[in-house]
Formats: sequence, structure tokens, C-alpha cells
Amino acid sequence: MMLRLTRLILVLAILNSSLFAQKDSTILIERLAPSVSNIFDIGLMIVPFKDILYNSNIDEDVADATEMNQADIRFEFKEELMFSMVRAARKERNHWGILHLDETYAEMKGDMECLMAETSYKYTSAEDLKRPQRTKKPAKNPYGGQLVSDKKYNSKKPPKQKSEKFLKASVKNQDMLDYLSLRYNVNYFLFINELDLLNVPSGGRGNALNDAKRVARVHFTVMDKYGRETYSGTEKVRFSSQMNTPNRIGTACFTKLSSIVVSSLPDLKRHKSEVRAQQL
Repeated sequence: MMLRLTRLILVLAILNSSLFAQKDSTILIERLAPSVSNIFDIGLMIVPFKDILYNSNIDEDVADATEMNQADIRFEFKEELMFSMVRAARKERNHWGILHLDETYAEMKGDMECLMAETSYKYTSAEDLKRPQRTKKPAKNPYGGQLVSDKKYNSKKPPKQKSEKFLKASVKNQDMLDYLSLRYNVNYFLFINELDLLNVPSGGRGNALNDAKRVARVHFTVMDKYGRETYSGTEKVRFSSQMNTPNRIGTACFTKLSSIVVSSLPDLKRHKSEVRAQQL
């Protein structure tokens, strides 16, 4: 009798341990492969930049202040920027599901490596920026009639400005976007193509107090799940050279920069009106 009871206890213990193992593995899978919830009609995936597309000449100052090596500094700046982008996107698009392709998750890292292999980058003139179409109102003549240009006052052409270059992304394999869209339930992709953290040359802005002598610039591309580019560009903000930790720079600089970048995401008014209509 005691032998049967002991065997029964052992069997129950084995069954319970296997059930807990299955439960733990399920939780682990969910942690390793998060996705946008089905309650959102719109899903956005934010894709971080490649390590080789981190361009900084302030790392030496950051290393002196934090005693971090260059790889850790790059990682910290990437994390600060990505979390700032996620926070800004959730604030500006609170009816969207927001997800960032986080390489610290094992399964997402594999997907990110595959996506990077299928993504090509190209430096483009700022004159070729793809911006949302805006209708311009025709100029009005206060005296009535048609406005006619006067060659006498318009004969001089403004000098040509040197065009700024920015890095844009495109995905070569549509199957990759189909896979990510289905796996993570996303409709749009925001590619952070490059991060520049640069000291402004001495002839630039700044004062004797070393204030606002650096610039942070992000190059980015927005595309839908079909690979159609909706917006590409570069945005920058200035910050003080007295800031030499990723956390301070992230709080003071990346927050503002992320809000500017996120404002380029498409169809804000249309989707907000749809959500309000569904709530009525």
C-alpha cells in the first residue's frame, strides 16, 4: 500500500513539474517574441540602426565621464534613442500598437539580422526628401488682377546652398516585410537608419559657457507593410557639450528629437477620427 502511494506521489510530482515547465516555456516564448495586440487597428514596428551606422565624435568625452568602452556607449545611446522613440510614438499615436525590434530578445534578434540582410541603405540629397504633399494657396494681388513678376527686381538668383545628405532605407525582399507584418501584427515600419552625435565646428553656434555646441541627428525612413515609402528624412537638435552621459543626453535631447521624427508618421487625423467613431 505504501509503495503504491509513493509511486502515485512521484507520478503527480512529475506531471506537475512538466505542466509548470510548459507554462514557463510559454511565458518565455511570449517574452522572446512580443507582438502588437490585436486590439489595435494600426501596428508600428520601430527598427534600430546598425552598429556600423552609429556616427559619433563625442564618445571620448562620454568615456571620460562614465568609464564605459565604445561598444557600451553605442549600446546605451541606441537603447536611449529607441525607448525615446517608443515613448514618443505611444504619446502621439495612442491608438496605435507600438513595438520596437529589440535585439536583446533572442528571437527578435534573429528577425532583426534577417531584416538587416534584406535592407539596403543609400545616401540621398536633402532635395530628394519625400515629404507629405501640401497644397499651397495661390498668391493674391491686393490691388486685384494677376500677379506678374518684375524681372527688374527678380533678376538676381539666390546663391546655391550645399545640399545636405541623409541616409534612407529600402527593403529588397517583400517576403521579409510580409513575414514581420504577420508575425508581429504591424502595418508600418519606422527605420532609424543612422544616429550622428557630433561636435559642432568652432565656427558654429555656441558661447563661452560651452552651451549648445553639439548636434544629434537621426536619419530615418517610414514605410508601410508593402514596402512603400511614405516619408524619409533627417532631423536634428542641438545640445550642450556639458552633457556627457547617455542618460542625460537621452532625456534632454532624444525626447525632443523623437517627437519630431514621430510627427512624420502618416494618417494621424484620419485614424483618430475612426477611433472616435468606433467609441460612439
